[in-house]
Amino acid sequence: YSEVGLLSGKNLVELNQFESALPHLKKAVQQQPDSFEAQFYLGLSLTRLNRSADAIAPFQKAVKIKPESALTFNHLGETYQKLKMYPEAIFSYKQATRIEPNFTDAYNKLGTLYTFQKDYKMAIKMFEGAIQSNPKFQSGYFNLGMIYEILGRHLEAIEQYKNILTINPDHQKALFNLGWVMMDENRFMEAIPPLNH
Repeated sequence: YSEVGLLSGKNLVELNQFESALPHLKKAVQQQPDSFEAQFYLGLSLTRLNRSADAIAPFQKAVKIKPESALTFNHLGETYQKLKMYPEAIFSYKQATRIEPNFTDAYNKLGTLYTFQKDYKMAIKMFEGAIQSNPKFQSGYFNLGMIYEILGRHLEAIEQYKNILTINPDHQKALFNLGWVMMDENRFMEAIPPLNH
């Protein structure tokens, strides 16, 4: 049953039927506790059902079985983050970026956590890592622009918002923030077009 149960559980997860997937995945984990896929998909289902505390154990088992899985470390980081276990989340995201140096999402999440902790130097480094891994990653530019605004580094914020607009000229948040930063810099005539867009 374990292979059939695992396959059924995976298929249900891919159909976003997480509640229905749980009994199949739990049974698969019982019968094959060393199955990476069973542990991973069980953790994923529990996370998607907002049962983050229950998802930690399967994700931890999955990374022990397959320590080279950057995706699993990323999901474990998300789970810890939802539970406000920030040091553990940071560790997990760092593991993901260590395994997969171009893991844009993990860099972005690290930047967000460092921003939350007001460690802006590390946040900048992480958002730059996200952008370096994917130069078209608009959220990285936006988040970096926000950090520069917080730090009063308006010219650098303007540069980041303009970077977004070269990728997506209709990015409303970038247009709005660009306009306001220009206003803060007393560049009123330059602020009008983004704010009117």
